Amino acid sequence: MTRLNGRNRVLDQYYSCLAGFPHFRALVNIGFGLLIVIFSLMNCATHIYTGVKYREWNPGLVMASLQFIASTYGAYIITAKGISHPLIWWISSVIFSILVHAILFKFVMNKK
Repeated sequence: MTRLNGRNRVLDQYYSCLAGFPHFRALVNIGFGLLIVIFSLMNCATHIYTGVKYREWNPGLVMASLQFIASTYGAYIITAKGISHPLIWWISSVIFSILVHAILFKFVMNKK
């Protein structure tokens, strides 16, 4: 496999997928992967929080716990190896995730 950016194997695979689409590659930033990972971390945290708060079994509790570990590792890899201006990406990702979760809680949780 040809090394496209020399950073690490995970990012090389990411860029290899986009190599056939150079016009898309210019539009995509690995920082958006951090956005998805942070959103996943917040979703896991809400499952874990509700499980602890109400002291009852939550079907997503075990999966959320495992996914939390994987997402934390993913956030580390993306931050350490893949993005420029990590603080800006982290702040914007957390703000976006909080807003989306607040909207979801408002509309979904109030229907019960």
